[in-house]
Amino acid sequence: MRLALYIFTFLMIVVLHTAKVGTRTPPGGSPNHLQTTRKDNPNHEFHQLCRQAHNKYRKIHSAPPLKSNSTLYIMARSWARRLAILDDTSKVTHRPGSGFGENIYWMPRSKAPYKEYAQKAVDAWYEEEKDYDYSHGVYSSQTAHFTQLVWVSTMEVGCGYNVSKTNTTFVVCNYAPQRRHSRRI
Repeated sequence: MRLALYIFTFLMIVVLHTAKVGTRTPPGGSPNHLQTTRKDNPNHEFHQLCRQAHNKYRKIHSAPPLKSNSTLYIMARSWARRLAILDDTSKVTHRPGSGFGENIYWMPRSKAPYKEYAQKAVDAWYEEEKDYDYSHGVYSSQTAHFTQLVWVSTMEVGCGYNVSKTNTTFVVCNYAPQRRHSRRI
């Protein structure tokens, strides 16, 4: 019993230390705003590339730039990892009951550098804009990724990726607050 307590304590210290590495609170910001301090971390860099790609498109629609959120980032990375472990694109599902918005993209047999996945995923979601009905502005499953990407009330994002054994890259972005189906962008 005592050994189990020591192991648990050690693991908690490792987890807490690992969670703090690579992030810091910006001046005047909240701890949920992720800022990259380790330039050598490909996951943080990927997240920042996704956020920048989102903000490029959001600017076109006069939506405010998204801020990074460490909780959303961790959730996105863990879900992308789960999808990569399952390694079956026919069974891709959204994380149930998260309360956050979520976009998922996958690229089979991908060989491009990870940096390219960020832009490709966001570009694919934005391509749905051509099917968006601006005159009615209602929810459509054909434009769900696009509307989540540019929805004016969404303020924070966290993105992650993972590559499966068969080289399928899974990209997941989580959003807060979640886009509501009945509202205009």
